[in-house]
Amino acid sequence: MDVVKKLRDEGKWGEAARTLAELLPSFEASYEWTRIAFFVGDMAAGQFHITVNELAHKQADRGLTARNATYYCAKLAAEEAVPLAAKGAKPKFVSLNPTLAATAQPGGGWLCILRTVNFRQRGAVHYEADPEFGGLLLTTNYLLRLDAALRVVAEAEIQDPAQVVSEVRHCGQGMEDMRVYVAGAEIHAVFTLVNCRDRHPEARAIGHVKLTEGGKTSEIEELPSPLGARCEKNWLPFEFRGARAFLYSYDPVTVLDHRGRVILQRHCPFNCSGFRGSAGPVPYEDGFLVVVHSCGFFDEGRVYYHRFVRYDADFGFVDVSAPFIFDHRGVEFCSGMTPHERGFLLGVGIEDREARLLVVSREEIARLWLNFPARLDRYLLGE
Repeated sequence: MDVVKKLRDEGKWGEAARTLAELLPSFEASYEWTRIAFFVGDMAAGQFHITVNELAHKQADRGLTARNATYYCAKLAAEEAVPLAAKGAKPKFVSLNPTLAATAQPGGGWLCILRTVNFRQRGAVHYEADPEFGGLLLTTNYLLRLDAALRVVAEAEIQDPAQVVSEVRHCGQGMEDMRVYVAGAEIHAVFTLVNCRDRHPEARAIGHVKLTEGGKTSEIEELPSPLGARCEKNWLPFEFRGARAFLYSYDPVTVLDHRGRVILQRHCPFNCSGFRGSAGPVPYEDGFLVVVHSCGFFDEGRVYYHRFVRYDADFGFVDVSAPFIFDHRGVEFCSGMTPHERGFLLGVGIEDREARLLVVSREEIARLWLNFPARLDRYLLGE
């Protein structure tokens, strides 16, 4: 423990954290704390210990930990929840997963891309479309302009350039998982080309398009994978050091330029390899705020949960929140986040058939922070 204290006193938090992780009791012993917390109803203790299991144990059973984490999720308290749907949606299509440009528009309001699909899913495992579609799972996207009261004041169907981009898509036809961002006066978006690289190892990773207010697309590009990750669908566009960039991964933390080239890679002191997506990064305190998602796999399907993660200005890990849900234990997906005068505006999809905008206060986010590095430090050192 003297070595850990020395590293901590020298400000070498990363080395101190890795050394502490080696001193943890066995995964089985630490896991027992989460079971005790569950049975005595101590949600706060359970949230901390399940995070220890998830982020600090190299030998952890990640599947077991993720399943267990779904029982320690707080429900995120929103100040306002607004349902969102495309007025021009085609028959038998439902709305889901709204993404938001990270900056407000001149005069107030936001740009949003709303996805609509013709299928229904169960547990994020089984996908079915009406027989009239010939078995195809289809996506149509809409570019929406929202006013300051979150009302839709303009809507345009986005032209699908499927004929000129890769057709390697895991759910049929259409641009999936579009994420909108603004650079200067230009509107851009990225979308998924391949879901799992083990199925299509040679496929390009992400498509990139420029958009007009009327939904027309141009300057279509296919960006290759920079690191060959298995999952390529969660590139998060944002502004970094005054330029367009993507947050690509969390362990190591990897930032790409707008051409998909690595411009920053930083070791994470904890095991964040299970983090995916999900929204942000947006400015927060003196660094960035990100929403990530993970999921537990059950016989009946997947259960998603989310966390806030805080980084400093150079993407050094600062803190992680307790896991949370938006509505229920099931398929939920946070697909967008932008600053709002009352905190932050989040775009959320529920069961791939409902879209919501949530206004979440800074106080609610602060309530969920675990103060994880320092708390783990004190816990292991018995202070």
